[in-house]
Amino acid sequence: MSLPASPNASTGAIEVEGRILAMGLLAIQAVIGYEWLVSGITKLSSDFIPTFGLRLPEAASAAPRWFLVILDNVVAPAPTFWAVFASVTELLLGIALLGTAALLMWRFHRLPRLAHLLFLGVSGLAALAATVLAISLHVLNGATHPWLLPGDPFDEGVDLDSLLPAIQTVIFIVSLLQLRQLRRRARTHDAMANPKHVEV
Repeated sequence: MSLPASPNASTGAIEVEGRILAMGLLAIQAVIGYEWLVSGITKLSSDFIPTFGLRLPEAASAAPRWFLVILDNVVAPAPTFWAVFASVTELLLGIALLGTAALLMWRFHRLPRLAHLLFLGVSGLAALAATVLAISLHVLNGATHPWLLPGDPFDEGVDLDSLLPAIQTVIFIVSLLQLRQLRRRARTHDAMANPKHVEV
């Protein structure tokens, strides 16, 4: 006859499972950060910036009309600025996503509260910015939307710029939820450390 598990044992098992899930999500975030990092380095180390204005019409040939209007009125007048902006943004997003994931995986619960809050905030904002950028690239390339079947069966089912926003949105939401949980835990800790004495 087996004895029932103690509450402490059950709590410990839940904490271990939660840590494994958190590590898995951080690993996915690190992979996505690496993708952005490599993309940014590739753009900065190639002829992407000086030739951006010349290649833009061909790259956007399949983009919808409304997006072409934005490109013609906003991007085309200053191609060098936008090429540098895109390259540096991708590089910084890669550093932010990969760096925060690595630090959180390395230290995890051993981080000071302020550092943990900072890393989660940077991670969430980077994921949100990366989502906006990936959607823009998806529209620019005129790729098939993820809810439609691609016309070419030999092509990928869902393109990378459609897949990234979904994953990055999850990272953004999880970061917000963790920030909320940490702040709530901090308020509870402060309330227990400084109880209010009511005089009768």
